[in-house]
Amino acid sequence: MSARTWVVGAALVAFASVNVYLLWQEEQNYFSKLQTTAEGRVLAGETDPLLGLRFSSSQRETNLLAFGLSEAQTAEAMKRLRDYEDRYTDRIKFLFENAGDRESLEQALCGQAGVRPRYGALRFLVEEEKNGSRRPINLQRATKLEWQEWSKAAPISAVYAEVELADERKEDATLMGIAAILAGREQDVLEKNSPWGPGLTQRWSFASVTEEVPGIEDKLLKYFAAMHLIVELATNEAGICAGA
Repeated sequence: MSARTWVVGAALVAFASVNVYLLWQEEQNYFSKLQTTAEGRVLAGETDPLLGLRFSSSQRETNLLAFGLSEAQTAEAMKRLRDYEDRYTDRIKFLFENAGDRESLEQALCGQAGVRPRYGALRFLVEEEKNGSRRPINLQRATKLEWQEWSKAAPISAVYAEVELADERKEDATLMGIAAILAGREQDVLEKNSPWGPGLTQRWSFASVTEEVPGIEDKLLKYFAAMHLIVELATNEAGICAGA
């Protein structure tokens, strides 16, 4: 083989390698841009329509409906919430007092920065199973509130911004946003894929979410009930947010 052939061959290999790298880099930049653009809305201080929402026992039903739960779902979540309140209030206070990373817990539940508590609480109240699926923690067995490892890489703030700070925010934005995160489908939200889509062909549909993700509705009701009670206790006069 001549030297010229070697040079041409080497040049083709180098050219192909560069193209592969550029395509990979373009794909990474695309997904990064989706997340960064959404998170920028949070940093820019765009207004959350539920910014004035307060977590208290008198506001439970109003808040759950504002999250996009149906009347039937709200009634079931209220039932679970009252049950959690009767059984786990003292345990939750104990978990607050013995939190390992108090500062991160306060940031998640007190709404000091970034996403609002209804999303921030995901970092402590949802765990990842061995098979990679996610579920609300079991309050009966919980011995401490930990910043869950899965949530450190998950684009929670990007999903929050995408659905909650949208120009045309849907009435069930919170229900759908939390559902996506519990199902590990954040990227579908950021790419506006069905059932988190914007139009007829890739439509926005909670009914489709329940069809595609078996058991998601039960997980949502458990999460909303536990989250509301925990944020109530964190933000009352004697809670961990009082001195934050």
